[in-house]
Amino acid sequence: MSEKKFNIFKVARVYANEVLHTLVIAELMNPCGHSKGQDFLNAFLETIGFLKESDAKQEDFEKAKVDSELRTPEGDIDMVISTPKYCIPFEVKIWAQDQERQLERYHKYAETKGTSPFVYYLTPEGRAPSRFGQGELDPERIRHISFKEHILNWLDICVRQGASQDVLVIMQQLRDSIAENITGVMDSEINDPFLVLLRDKLSELGLTATECSQKYLYLTYELNEKDGLAFALRIKMESENNAKFLIICGLKEEKEYNYGKNASDFIKVNSVLFDKLCKATFVSSKIEQIKRNKWERLEESFERPEVTKDEQFADKCSKRIKELLRDILQDDIRSKLNL
Repeated sequence: MSEKKFNIFKVARVYANEVLHTLVIAELMNPCGHSKGQDFLNAFLETIGFLKESDAKQEDFEKAKVDSELRTPEGDIDMVISTPKYCIPFEVKIWAQDQERQLERYHKYAETKGTSPFVYYLTPEGRAPSRFGQGELDPERIRHISFKEHILNWLDICVRQGASQDVLVIMQQLRDSIAENITGVMDSEINDPFLVLLRDKLSELGLTATECSQKYLYLTYELNEKDGLAFALRIKMESENNAKFLIICGLKEEKEYNYGKNASDFIKVNSVLFDKLCKATFVSSKIEQIKRNKWERLEESFERPEVTKDEQFADKCSKRIKELLRDILQDDIRSKLNL
């Protein structure tokens, strides 16, 4: 039997918490946070391409400060690298949805503090922000980076550079946690070719998977959440040639959603809350159709003409999902997605 690895991120149940992951990443980059000084920060700036795309030099970051959860008049920014000359904001999205105009607002703040060539948008797979989150900020000012490519590669570089034993262990455990629990939800847990293709196409709409299963072959995307209840889109492979789309409601339990019996029982007792979430999520003409069945609703299935044509089938399904969501969601919910 293989030895089970101990991982503090898993033990503490913070393995998918974007705030805590960002705190650790920021502290590793902080030149005053450990004995490696500026080395890890230099490696990070190289990995994300900042030094190549700007006129900055490593010497410009000798007095760098790395803040996480920085409170500003424009909102709390997940991470900021700042020097007397530069101010570089980072927005981190693992599960959360974009907030209104947040990238525009963060760039506005950064420009008051120094030169701010880009805002970095960090997600598991490197997707683009929604128009709702981007606001009026020029897309040329936004850089999409990912945990899968940039953060894991950066941690590999840092581990190879070496560090004191305590720092080295944390870096290795952080890397394992990200690989298994953040980028893993996008790749290793789902390997059905069709679902992988469909996931990539849906990411272009601003949808990020919040739940997945290799055993049952499904992806789930949260659409709206309120007071512990959430509506979600689920794409499930009924068979090798059939994909089913469901709009479902779930009960939030700690950091996970229960889309089964417990959610149905909760909804029966809390009908006012369910009605409130319905009205906040769907256009009025669709609410009765939605409420007809509190578990599976707006169900739609697609047959795949030929098993080998995954690309065409994924394209057809993603277009239909876009049409479906545009037809049923309230304007403010649609505006958070690229619909």
